[in-house]
Amino acid sequence: MKYLFLDNFRGFSNSIIPLKQVNFLVGENSTGKSSFLKLVNLFSQDNFRQFPERSIQEYADLGSFNDIVSAWSTDRSYFIIGLMTCDDENLDKVEILLYEFGQKSDGTVALLSHTFFLKRKILKLNVENNIVMHYNSFSYENKTLQKIPEKLFLQIINKSRKFGKGRNIGKSRLPISQIPIAFLLTMISDRKPGNQKSVKNEETMDIFMAMYKAFDNLVWIAPIRTKPERFYGSSVNTTFSPDGTHSPYLLKKTLEGNNSSDFHSKLKSFGQASGLFDTILTHKFGESQESPFEILICFKKEISFNINNVGYGVSQVLPLVVELLNEEDADVTFAIQQPEIHLHPRAQSAFGDLIAAQARLKHQQFLIETHSDYIIDRFRLNLSRNKNNQESKISAQVLFFQRCDTGNRVSIIPISENGKYSSNQPDEFKDFFINEEMQLLEI
Repeated sequence: MKYLFLDNFRGFSNSIIPLKQVNFLVGENSTGKSSFLKLVNLFSQDNFRQFPERSIQEYADLGSFNDIVSAWSTDRSYFIIGLMTCDDENLDKVEILLYEFGQKSDGTVALLSHTFFLKRKILKLNVENNIVMHYNSFSYENKTLQKIPEKLFLQIINKSRKFGKGRNIGKSRLPISQIPIAFLLTMISDRKPGNQKSVKNEETMDIFMAMYKAFDNLVWIAPIRTKPERFYGSSVNTTFSPDGTHSPYLLKKTLEGNNSSDFHSKLKSFGQASGLFDTILTHKFGESQESPFEILICFKKEISFNINNVGYGVSQVLPLVVELLNEEDADVTFAIQQPEIHLHPRAQSAFGDLIAAQARLKHQQFLIETHSDYIIDRFRLNLSRNKNNQESKISAQVLFFQRCDTGNRVSIIPISENGKYSSNQPDEFKDFFINEEMQLLEI
């Protein structure tokens, strides 16, 4: 299970957010949902693992330091982000990554420290004036570690904050932003204060592995998908793109592949349940595999239309469905923003069923930012209808984002195995909808 930590970051203060198998991110606009997903995406990138300072500035789409640090904070000199991966049944396998950032004189982001925790040992790298590096380390006995994951996360965070500057390990000729984290760790493991290495080589390798396990297989799907085209060119483009530019080519490749019957059956099932189509076909203009083609949206009685001639919702949901039905890796995490865009409530509900089916069948993880009650309620109904299926239980929750007087906060609302919400939920979660329904009854 994974937990994210956000402090002084985009309105969040000392927030620990757990992630289950299926997570629905809900809440009003500008409450931190998209910022949270951008952080997940950042942790998945190889560039960030090696060059965190440069990556958070250039690739995260979060803006400058002043755009990232919390506007509600009384101390706007830093922000911290972190990730914990753990096995709830064996907390000895906990791995934690923490990054503290400050501000350079030009307003850009500066890496202040990088903290690692694994095998009960903390290692913290401190950066001074972007060129001088220090390190601290501390080892715990098992009996002194907290057993509850959230409390353990805070224990390590608080301990690392109490570290002093640490031992000087040298002055770099290059800015830290240009030096891979892997190389910095190698420098520490190669130094020999006294007659012993500061960090063992195998510990360095463990840290490398921990960094690369952080959302190492994330599929990021953007909120606005690419517009449909009447014809698709001869060049084969199946390289993944968040806006689904590759989806028509992936669809064609899959329909022509060896496993096309299973894919086609599931695609047809979703189309009929959603009311969007009966099935989908591709039509080539030539015999070559590289011939141009069109996507045909088919309805009953053998009536079909070019995808450009049907409702816009079809082209917006198609990249989602094609990606979900094609991905076979159980370790994948889907981060999906606003899947309901341009979809009728019936189609939104069908997408909720699809999420439940994929999570149950392939054990994949989902982070879904949505304003659609139809998606969530149908997902919950699907859980209820399958509550006696003991072999494929789904852990699910709603992450309810709110804006309050002190910034943004997240309330965790578990969804039980029978689809029911936990009774422990903030009043604001359903008050708006209940009040609207009560007023409608008066009409």
